Amino acid sequence: MRRVRCGHQKTGDSLVSGFTLIEMLISLFIIISISAITLLNYNKVNSRISLENKASEMAIWIRQAQAYAMGIKTQGSTIYWSYGVNFSASSPSNFTLYVDKFNSSFNFSFPDKIYNLRTGYACGDANSECITQVQMPTGMNIDQMCVKKSASNEVCTGIQWVDISYTRPRPDAKIVAYDGTANDTYDQARIRLRSPTGFCKRILIMSSGQIGIDIAACP
Repeated sequence: MRRVRCGHQKTGDSLVSGFTLIEMLISLFIIISISAITLLNYNKVNSRISLENKASEMAIWIRQAQAYAMGIKTQGSTIYWSYGVNFSASSPSNFTLYVDKFNSSFNFSFPDKIYNLRTGYACGDANSECITQVQMPTGMNIDQMCVKKSASNEVCTGIQWVDISYTRPRPDAKIVAYDGTANDTYDQARIRLRSPTGFCKRILIMSSGQIGIDIAACP
């Protein structure tokens, strides 16, 4: 077995070169530093990609609600005219695709185009408006919801939930939000997603039916 010698040793008339202890420690430090930087950058890139994918997926789910409404999708044997997506400050790690079946008094004869959570019934149940809940990846959440009317400033404070709904035969969106006092209708909404590493994306929904995704500053 060949041995690695530190320093310089003479063997006969020849000189055998090796590494000193300090040189080995410096080399080890450089390797560890490069590995740490590479791993950190990998985690950031992976987090950014995951955020972009989830933002795109969220936009697709909103489009799915629109497609359900336009296509007169049935739930069981019943035809419903309105479908939507609900975002709630109380559930920042998920959002809900729903069908508009009834109003806040659970009257099936008068649906109100907003999501009415009915406790005791799971998603997909005939007595629930929830079709499915879409979960965020671990550590990612909805950290801000903003709404705006055409002639007013954007409101981001106190928004507890936002509903984006579509009703056949119109392809435009109805945007309703609750600010802790009353429901109101708006012309646009912005939903901001935050990744565990501090990157943010916003989904912009217009009442005209347009949906966009942009980079958002993370405070």
